[in-house]
Amino acid sequence: MATKTFGADHAFPFKSPEGRAAKGGRNRGTKRQIFTTRLNRFISIMEVAVVNGCIVGVINRSNEFITALFVARSFRRFGIGSCLLHNAEMAGGRYLEVAAFNHRAISFYEARGWQRYQEFEEDVFGTRLKSFAMAK
Repeated sequence: MATKTFGADHAFPFKSPEGRAAKGGRNRGTKRQIFTTRLNRFISIMEVAVVNGCIVGVINRSNEFITALFVARSFRRFGIGSCLLHNAEMAGGRYLEVAAFNHRAISFYEARGWQRYQEFEEDVFGTRLKSFAMAK
């Protein structure tokens, strides 16, 4: 398994708004800037796990916050998630949020030394969702 780290500009390349306007396309600089700002808040760093040329796992980090961790089902229980999480921790990841119903993820994080420090509810598309903030 190999890992590769991307910044938001590498993970989602865009043509410059000036280039689109020069070619007769619509200039969406404002929307692009808004999207890029939001993207950078959520995923300033993305690291992927690659096995035989296929991406099998990904972790996203923005400053001290781990914003997402995913490993393909057929590649779980091989230590890929632990490796990605460890790398994110070494790079400064100290906090994350997890849905209270996601018992598998909570167990995964707690087994690796993460602790719940806050319980809260958030609105997800009009549904109140109980979640935990965790820290290490």
